[in-house]
Amino acid sequence: MDYVHNMCNHHVSARSAGEYSMTDWPRPSGTQGDVWLVRASSVAVRENPRDCPMAASAALRPLLKPDPVPPWSSKALEDFTFAPMMGGLDLIEHDGWSQADAIAELMRTKGKFDSNRAPAHPSLLEWTVQAIPRYLAAREAEQADTEGSVPQTIPIRFEWAALYDRKGDPDSRGATRYERSVWGRRYASADGSVRDIWLPSINRARSNRSEAEKAAVADVLATGEVCPRPGFERPYRPLRNQPPLRPVRVRAFGYGCGDDKVVPILDWDQDEVRGRYREYAAPAFARAAAGSAAVPGSSCGDTGPGIARRAADQWLNGSGVRGAVVYSNHMGVHGIGAGLMSHQRSVITEWAEQALPDGLVRTESLSRSAVGTSKPANARPAVEGQGKRAEELRAAHARRGALAAAVVRMRSAELEAVLDGPPIFEARLLWQTASSRRAAITGLAEILGLEEKSGAPMFDDGSPEAVEAVFDTAEPGNAVVYEWRTPELTVRLRCLPLSGGLADKLALDPKVRPQSVALTAAVAGRRGELAKFLSDDGSDPGSPTLALVEIAHRSTFRPATTDPKFVMRLGCADAGVLTQFVVVPSNAKGVKTEKNVDHRVRSGWLDGLRQLGVRVLPEHTLGGSLPEDLRYAAIWMVKRRKDGPTRLPLHLPVAVLMTPMPEDSGRVQVQGWDDDTKSWTPYPKFLLGLVKKAEIPGVEVPAGQWITNVDWRKNMDQQRKETASFLQRMLFSLRDQPTVLIAHSQNSRQHWPWLQDGNTVVDLIKTGHAPPATLDPNLRLVRIRGGAGRETPQWWGTGRPDGINGLPAGLWTLPTTPGADHRIFYSTTEKASQFKKSAVSANRLAPRAVAGSGKNWTIDADKPAWNPSLVEIAVLGCHPTAEENRAGDDPEALALAMHQLRQAPDYLDALSLPLPLHLAGLAQAYVLPMLAADEDSDDPDLEIDTISDDLDPDLASAPGLSQELDPTEEPALSIW
Repeated sequence: MDYVHNMCNHHVSARSAGEYSMTDWPRPSGTQGDVWLVRASSVAVRENPRDCPMAASAALRPLLKPDPVPPWSSKALEDFTFAPMMGGLDLIEHDGWSQADAIAELMRTKGKFDSNRAPAHPSLLEWTVQAIPRYLAAREAEQADTEGSVPQTIPIRFEWAALYDRKGDPDSRGATRYERSVWGRRYASADGSVRDIWLPSINRARSNRSEAEKAAVADVLATGEVCPRPGFERPYRPLRNQPPLRPVRVRAFGYGCGDDKVVPILDWDQDEVRGRYREYAAPAFARAAAGSAAVPGSSCGDTGPGIARRAADQWLNGSGVRGAVVYSNHMGVHGIGAGLMSHQRSVITEWAEQALPDGLVRTESLSRSAVGTSKPANARPAVEGQGKRAEELRAAHARRGALAAAVVRMRSAELEAVLDGPPIFEARLLWQTASSRRAAITGLAEILGLEEKSGAPMFDDGSPEAVEAVFDTAEPGNAVVYEWRTPELTVRLRCLPLSGGLADKLALDPKVRPQSVALTAAVAGRRGELAKFLSDDGSDPGSPTLALVEIAHRSTFRPATTDPKFVMRLGCADAGVLTQFVVVPSNAKGVKTEKNVDHRVRSGWLDGLRQLGVRVLPEHTLGGSLPEDLRYAAIWMVKRRKDGPTRLPLHLPVAVLMTPMPEDSGRVQVQGWDDDTKSWTPYPKFLLGLVKKAEIPGVEVPAGQWITNVDWRKNMDQQRKETASFLQRMLFSLRDQPTVLIAHSQNSRQHWPWLQDGNTVVDLIKTGHAPPATLDPNLRLVRIRGGAGRETPQWWGTGRPDGINGLPAGLWTLPTTPGADHRIFYSTTEKASQFKKSAVSANRLAPRAVAGSGKNWTIDADKPAWNPSLVEIAVLGCHPTAEENRAGDDPEALALAMHQLRQAPDYLDALSLPLPLHLAGLAQAYVLPMLAADEDSDDPDLEIDTISDDLDPDLASAPGLSQELDPTEEPALSIW
């Protein structure tokens, strides 16, 4: 609060008595120039209590400048939306150009019209091309409607300005001249008896203008003199030889460029204008011009140079002033770590609590669940030294067994009957650099516990040069093959160089227009080339395999539409090959992938195995508290189309099922729902099948399509019907075995409204128009809510009295109420590995003593902070009442199982979501590959056996956060 107090009470600097006598307006320090000219447009009377009065007042004085004057800098793009539209209308209305010629000139000059203005963004040009003819048509229609009752009006080139010159000394505000104007399109009758102003709005015409603003507009029309537009630092000068006419009638119209509607604002005579101006506008103008209070406000940064720059001394010189700079990570690399750690956040929150009004209090602290241990039975062990090596070998052996089982499940029954011996896993390495190739071969051997040299092919000449030549000349059908034989399975790795430009940027034909057609052609060509390349090497669409593909960093491909990554994924999928990408080693700025090649390729192989369904299921520790043979299903809405003819997104429901296998700890069968065959299919076949649903860019969107509430509702209603049908078919297949269905609130509630807080009823389910029904005896329903939309808060653990508030892991419950049926729980996990160096007691504002030393001090400004979301677990449906041959469900036990599912042993760090939901969300990469994030991590400090490269579905766009357009807000434009 000292910061605000100092800004409010800082004394202004003394003025030169000779130059600025007779003025009480407190000229801000750090400024130069004159204050005798006050220029205000009609918007100056929009009094906002959050504005800084001094900033607003300084903005009315065009001759007042900062001292020193900041250097002039040009704009890259035009930032005034209406500049191109106004320029085009000037050509048509004042210079006699046709619409077609004016629009052609608009496009030729990119909206500059050969002026020194900045060029307009292409999207703004497209909007202007639509807006100009619509505006002219609306104006023509208004003239036709009033023909005969009101004199017709014609365009007026020059401005109207209401001018007042004070004789003698400046007034108390230091002014000797006042100028008032209004922005818009001006029209007047030939005899001058009628003046009109049209005020365009970007979307919907404004209908909520204050009485002061309407009076300000009307007075300029009623009393304004005809003046050419002056320079910013020059006063208005009326045109000579103009007849001293005053209009009898003034009118103002609002026009919405988005909804194409005209809204009458006022239609007054001179007497009404004078009365309303004196009552409403004049006092508001006086307050705006006299504002002298220097308080932080929204106008401080947007009034030309801004009061902060005009009077920097005023804010920075003084006791107790402390400022903070908000910085976005998108602005580049800097030395200050992001965020605040838990203890300091808790202290700031406690300070903020003091400002809460009576009756508003912080929620009570949560209590740790006592239903069972927090970690799963097969949690990732924390071992070091020789024990760590033994654990790596154990995990590799288990991974090999799980891979063998996954390969067998992918084979058809007919093929299984004729094959003898261990199953064969065949993978491909599509490489570009020798360093990545060598690291990938070693990495695959290590994660599967294979002896690298035992699988190496025999080379006629073992010299390094000769070996490289063999790798370089390999081609489809004649790959360099590594083969390892183990009791569980045979592993074959086919190494092929990515030749023929298969990994190059997409080549778009510049002669083809529009660009979307050229992109479609380039995508289809590259996709077919990849499919043929792999088919020639023996790939079979009916037998899924895996390829590790080396590709250049995404920054290499400019524009982004030429990035071939998603096309390569589709082309490989057409040939039955799942893909995982690694980036070409580079030391280029912003890439820095050369030092961590080993980490990246091993992580790539591990995530590739995930696509084959090789995951370890966290085993719950709840024993008989959960049904025996409990399965886990998850539903996720994946984005199917970026935009359609109405520019509204389409989503496709997908589902994943994880069934524990009794023969081994953590062994699980991963399947996806095939809605075409109405059956569960192995996860890799499920992913490849989703490619048929994929849509690529290139659909030409008709111009002038506008999104309305009707469009939004029709689009969402159709998607809800499709989702309901999907759910009904999928849920019917789960009736034979105990299953928990997991859904994500922000992702799915819009398409499955039953998940919404206001709709759901505990222990019931509704999947369509039918009334809610009881759950099938084998079904449970759990809803997960993540941090999207800030729907769950940041958190910290309460330390001992006067202790450090840290980040404890566990399942948490709401304060206990006797007899309450608690269904809401919260999950927190341990600090992520990349934040091990971030102390929970870290202090962003000052040095702190190192824990335990009492004497040594450290600075934490460069350490990143971890601000995890609190994951909400809502047990929406279960069977709490015991029945014959079935014990009743404990909602808290089901919640703990969800918490344990976040701690998959395959991952170094806990997941944001339970593992089944995580796998369902990752299907996005095959439905709309352009949305899949880069799988590569640039952090060399991460351990090599983590799957940290998985895209976190909880961070993806959340369709459940979308909502119908608010009728009170302006509708979206077709290009924005």
